[in-house]
Amino acid sequence: MEIANLSLVRKINYRVIWNALVKSKENTIIGLKKITGLSFPTINRAIEYGKEIGVIIDGEIEESQVGRKAQIYKVNNDFYHSIVIIADDDKISYKVYDIIGNELSNGYVIGGYIDLLANVEGILAEVIANDPLVSVMSMAVIGVVNQGIMIDCNANLALCNFDLKGYFERKFNLLVEISNNIKTVASSLLYQLKDKNLSTFAVFDYGYSGYGASFVANGEVMYGKNGFSGEVCYLAGMQSLESNPSIYENIIIPIVTVIAPKQIYLYTTFGEEFIAKFTDFISKAIPSYAMPSIIVRDNIEKDMMSGLFNIINDSKLSSLLL
Repeated sequence: MEIANLSLVRKINYRVIWNALVKSKENTIIGLKKITGLSFPTINRAIEYGKEIGVIIDGEIEESQVGRKAQIYKVNNDFYHSIVIIADDDKISYKVYDIIGNELSNGYVIGGYIDLLANVEGILAEVIANDPLVSVMSMAVIGVVNQGIMIDCNANLALCNFDLKGYFERKFNLLVEISNNIKTVASSLLYQLKDKNLSTFAVFDYGYSGYGASFVANGEVMYGKNGFSGEVCYLAGMQSLESNPSIYENIIIPIVTVIAPKQIYLYTTFGEEFIAKFTDFISKAIPSYAMPSIIVRDNIEKDMMSGLFNIINDSKLSSLLL
C-alpha cells in the first residue's frame, strides 16, 4: 500500500512539474522549485524521466544568480501535437497546437450536429494526413456530457447516449476528451486564474451559443450527476428566453445566492444595456458584502479553444505517467 501511495504521489508531482515547464516553456531546476514548491530531488527525477521518454530536452546553459551555471530544460514542442474542435450549431471550428500552445493551423467547416460525426471525421482525416504528430483531440459540444458520452443533445437526438470519446479514439487512434462548451470555458478561466487564488466563480453565456452556465467551486469545475450541473435551459422560463434582461431576474438570483461566486464572467451578444440591467438586478437583490464582481468577456471562442488545449494537454501528460 505504501508503494502504491508513493507511486501515485510521484505521478501527481511529475505532472505538476511538467505542467509548470509547459507553461513557462523553458526553465531551470531552481525556477521550477520556485513555481512548484517541490523538492530538488523530486524535480530532478521528473526532469530525467521526461528526458527519457522524450517530452523534455536540454536547452542552453545560463549563469544563475549565485554565479553557477544552470541547465535550462525545455519541452520538446514536437513530442506531440493536439487538435481542438468547437462544434457549434452551424459551424465546426478547429485549431492545431504544439505541446506548449503555439498555433500551427486552423480552419472550419460549415455544418452542425446533424452531420457532426461525418464533419469531424473529415477534419481529422485531413489534419492528421498533413500533420502526423497530431495524437490528441479535445472537442467542446453543446449538451450534457459525462465521461465523453453525449448524454443529452437536443440538436440531434440520435447522438443522445452516444460515446463520442470512444468512437473517435477507436477510429483515429487518438487520445480524446469531450466536454460541454461552457464547462470548457470555465476550465480555461480556472487555468488563467490559478495564480490569483480566485477559486469560486460562475460563467454565464447569453447569446453566443444559446444559454448556458458553469460553476467553479473551491478550484474545481462542478459537473454534478452525469455532467448536468449548469444546464440552466431546464429552469422555468429559459425555453422562451429573449434578450429582455427582466426575464433573467428570477433565474440568476437563485443561482448566485446558492453558489455565492466571487466573480461572474459574462459572455453575451445582447449589448451594453443588457449588461447594465443584468448587473443592476443582482446588486439590488443580494447584500453588498456578497455582491460578486461582474466581468464581461468578449471572446468566448478564444477562451473555449484555450480551455480545450489545457484539458487535453493535461490529459496527455497524465497518460505518459501511467
